[in-house]
Amino acid sequence: MNDNPYGSLFDEQNFATQKPAAPQQAETAPENENANIELNGMLFEDIAVAGLTPMDLSVVSKMVNDKLKELERDCFEGPACGGIDTLRLSLLVSFYFASELYMLQQESGLAGKANAKRIDAVVERLQQTLKADKE
Repeated sequence: MNDNPYGSLFDEQNFATQKPAAPQQAETAPENENANIELNGMLFEDIAVAGLTPMDLSVVSKMVNDKLKELERDCFEGPACGGIDTLRLSLLVSFYFASELYMLQQESGLAGKANAKRIDAVVERLQQTLKADKE
Protein backbone atom coordinates (compact mmCIF):
# COMPACT_ATOMS: atom_id res chain seq x y z
CA MET A 1 0.00 0.00 0.00
CA ASN A 2 2.64 2.49 -0.95
CA ASP A 3 0.13 4.61 -2.82
CA ASN A 4 -1.63 5.60 0.41
CA PRO A 5 -1.82 9.44 0.34
CA TYR A 6 -2.34 9.59 4.11
CA GLY A 7 0.99 8.09 5.15
CA SER A 8 1.89 5.07 7.20
CA LEU A 9 -0.59 5.79 9.98
CA PHE A 10 -3.38 4.34 7.86
CA ASP A 11 -1.51 1.32 6.51
CA GLU A 12 -3.12 -2.05 7.09
CA GLN A 13 -0.30 -2.98 9.44
CA ASN A 14 -1.08 -0.06 11.76
CA PHE A 15 -4.77 -0.85 11.75
CA ALA A 16 -4.08 -4.39 12.85
CA THR A 17 -1.61 -3.58 15.62
CA GLN A 18 -2.89 -0.34 17.09
CA LYS A 19 -5.41 -0.42 19.88
CA PRO A 20 -8.44 1.81 19.50
CA ALA A 21 -8.09 5.07 21.34
CA ALA A 22 -9.87 5.21 24.66
CA PRO A 23 -12.85 7.52 24.51
CA GLN A 24 -12.02 10.87 25.99
CA GLN A 25 -14.12 11.86 28.93
CA ALA A 26 -15.62 15.27 28.64
CA GLU A 27 -14.44 17.68 31.28
CA THR A 28 -17.31 18.45 33.54
CA ALA A 29 -17.66 21.67 35.40
CA PRO A 30 -17.64 21.31 39.15
CA GLU A 31 -21.08 20.91 40.54
CA ASN A 32 -22.73 23.99 41.91
CA GLU A 33 -22.42 24.47 45.62
CA ASN A 34 -25.73 25.04 47.38
CA ALA A 35 -26.29 27.67 50.02
CA ASN A 36 -29.09 28.93 52.18
CA ILE A 37 -29.84 32.60 51.67
CA GLU A 38 -32.27 35.05 53.23
CA LEU A 39 -34.11 37.59 51.11
CA ASN A 40 -36.37 40.14 52.76
CA GLY A 41 -36.65 37.96 55.86
CA MET A 42 -37.56 34.82 53.90
CA LEU A 43 -35.23 31.79 53.97
CA PHE A 44 -34.42 30.10 50.65
CA GLU A 45 -32.69 26.75 51.08
CA ASP A 46 -30.32 24.92 48.76
CA ILE A 47 -29.89 27.74 46.26
CA ALA A 48 -27.24 27.24 43.58
CA VAL A 49 -26.18 29.39 40.66
CA ALA A 50 -23.71 28.14 38.07
CA GLY A 51 -20.32 29.73 38.58
CA LEU A 52 -21.05 31.19 42.02
CA THR A 53 -19.76 29.95 45.35
CA PRO A 54 -21.77 30.09 48.57
CA MET A 55 -19.76 33.22 49.47
CA ASP A 56 -20.78 34.83 46.16
CA LEU A 57 -24.42 33.92 46.79
CA SER A 58 -24.18 35.54 50.21
CA VAL A 59 -22.80 38.74 48.69
CA VAL A 60 -25.54 38.81 46.04
CA SER A 61 -28.27 38.23 48.63
CA LYS A 62 -26.86 41.11 50.71
CA MET A 63 -26.96 43.35 47.62
CA VAL A 64 -30.60 42.42 47.03
CA ASN A 65 -31.53 42.98 50.68
CA ASP A 66 -29.75 46.34 50.70
CA LYS A 67 -31.58 47.42 47.52
CA LEU A 68 -34.89 46.24 48.98
CA LYS A 69 -34.34 48.30 52.14
CA GLU A 70 -33.30 51.35 50.10
CA LEU A 71 -36.35 51.19 47.84
CA GLU A 72 -38.66 50.46 50.74
CA ARG A 73 -37.34 53.50 52.59
CA ASP A 74 -37.64 55.69 49.47
CA CYS A 75 -41.18 54.51 48.82
CA PHE A 76 -42.36 55.18 52.36
CA GLU A 77 -40.71 58.60 52.48
CA GLY A 78 -41.88 59.82 49.08
CA PRO A 79 -44.69 59.40 46.58
CA ALA A 80 -42.46 57.65 44.01
CA CYS A 81 -43.94 54.18 44.47
CA GLY A 82 -47.57 55.05 45.04
CA GLY A 83 -48.34 52.37 47.61
CA ILE A 84 -45.85 49.57 48.02
CA ASP A 85 -46.29 45.88 48.50
CA THR A 86 -43.83 43.02 48.40
CA LEU A 87 -44.51 42.18 44.76
CA ARG A 88 -44.04 45.77 43.56
CA LEU A 89 -40.93 46.13 45.69
CA SER A 90 -39.49 42.88 44.29
CA LEU A 91 -40.23 43.96 40.75
CA LEU A 92 -38.52 47.29 41.32
CA VAL A 93 -35.44 45.55 42.72
CA SER A 94 -35.38 43.25 39.69
CA PHE A 95 -35.72 46.24 37.40
CA TYR A 96 -32.85 48.12 39.06
CA PHE A 97 -30.50 45.13 38.89
CA ALA A 98 -31.50 44.42 35.29
CA SER A 99 -30.83 48.09 34.47
CA GLU A 100 -27.38 47.90 36.05
CA LEU A 101 -26.63 44.72 34.12
CA TYR A 102 -27.77 46.35 30.88
CA MET A 103 -25.56 49.40 31.47
CA LEU A 104 -22.55 47.17 32.22
CA GLN A 105 -23.17 45.19 29.04
CA GLN A 106 -23.40 48.42 27.03
CA GLU A 107 -20.19 49.75 28.55
CA SER A 108 -18.48 46.44 27.93
CA GLY A 109 -19.56 46.50 24.28
CA LEU A 110 -18.32 50.06 23.86
CA ALA A 111 -15.03 49.21 25.51
CA GLY A 112 -14.68 46.21 23.22
CA LYS A 113 -15.25 48.38 20.16
CA ALA A 114 -12.76 50.97 21.41
CA ASN A 115 -10.18 48.24 22.03
CA ALA A 116 -10.77 46.80 18.56
CA LYS A 117 -10.14 50.25 17.04
CA ARG A 118 -6.90 50.58 19.05
CA ILE A 119 -5.79 47.12 17.95
CA ASP A 120 -6.55 47.97 14.31
CA ALA A 121 -4.50 51.18 14.62
CA VAL A 122 -1.55 49.27 16.12
CA VAL A 123 -1.73 46.62 13.40
CA GLU A 124 -1.79 49.34 10.74
CA ARG A 125 1.28 51.02 12.27
CA LEU A 126 3.09 47.68 12.44
CA GLN A 127 2.28 46.98 8.80
CA GLN A 128 3.56 50.42 7.80
CA THR A 129 6.74 49.90 9.81
CA LEU A 130 7.35 46.48 8.30
CA LYS A 131 6.66 47.83 4.83
CA ALA A 132 9.11 50.71 5.38
CA ASP A 133 11.78 48.23 6.61
CA LYS A 134 11.43 46.16 3.43
CA GLU A 135 11.96 49.19 1.20
